[in-house]
Amino acid sequence: MKSVLKNAIMLGFAVSLSFSATAQSYIENDITSAQTANFWITGSGKLGNGLILTKNGTDAPLLGIQLLNTAETRGANIQLTGGTNPGLATWIHDGTSWVERMRITATGLIGINAQAPGKRLDIADTSSIIYRPTGTAALPYGGIVQINNNSPVDSSGSHFLMTAVNASGYRNAAYIGIMANKGATPAPDMVFGQRTSGFGWTEAMRIKGNGSVAIGTTEVADYKLAVKGAIGATRVKVTLTGWADFVFEPDYRLPSLTDLETYIKKNKHLPDVPSASEVAKEGLDLGEMNKILLQKIEELTLHVIEMQKEIDQLKKHGAPEAK
Repeated sequence: MKSVLKNAIMLGFAVSLSFSATAQSYIENDITSAQTANFWITGSGKLGNGLILTKNGTDAPLLGIQLLNTAETRGANIQLTGGTNPGLATWIHDGTSWVERMRITATGLIGINAQAPGKRLDIADTSSIIYRPTGTAALPYGGIVQINNNSPVDSSGSHFLMTAVNASGYRNAAYIGIMANKGATPAPDMVFGQRTSGFGWTEAMRIKGNGSVAIGTTEVADYKLAVKGAIGATRVKVTLTGWADFVFEPDYRLPSLTDLETYIKKNKHLPDVPSASEVAKEGLDLGEMNKILLQKIEELTLHVIEMQKEIDQLKKHGAPEAK
């Protein structure tokens, strides 16, 4: 029987066969020994070997290659599709009915839960679960795509890579992903990077597990935002507790100009203002510095007001005006 079937297949004859397969039964084609399978087709090195299933008629659901497990009422079906989005579709039985889950169109578009994909990869989600920024579920609410790296190694990563070819034929690339770490706060770092040369990659931004952001550097120190380089903005708003209007309170002791001169000669900077060496070492707090500068302006204003009063008094008593 095996020899007849083998010769019929090799000669291209149509063969109709009904049999009851046991654990030791098999159908073979172009092999010399039994295989551990019920149906085995081979032909290594042969031109055009394969399995061709042909049908002639209108496409209809579930007229394809089916894999069934009737004991558990589940299965899968692969078939051709027609209509306005012809291609190849995969149907899955969910225990109740057959549902199309993926389609590859004739134009190369892939749809997951989308029978009419509009992009190279089109994923449709019909979940009504609302996304929340925090939660206790195994995955964030509303998640659609998951990329895993299950290697239990620190600094291992899982990245989404994007590439595009420019007019010179150079392949530009960038990536978004996470880097695994451990410690008291084992939240992973989220990273953004790009290709800088043929084999060179540079991380452009990293978001730490505690929410701190580093741009152009990998260190954030105690800052929520650390930037290595210049920042351009049309507006910067700094929120502060307290302002310098205490200078105008009645009990504020205004430093005399004589005391101020003595301090400047000794320290080479104004009181309460950081020195050049302190700024070089520690940097500058913009909000605090603006408050200090305002304090000095208000103190200077009070001195000017006092000087004007003295000038008015001199004029009142007939003192000659300076020329």
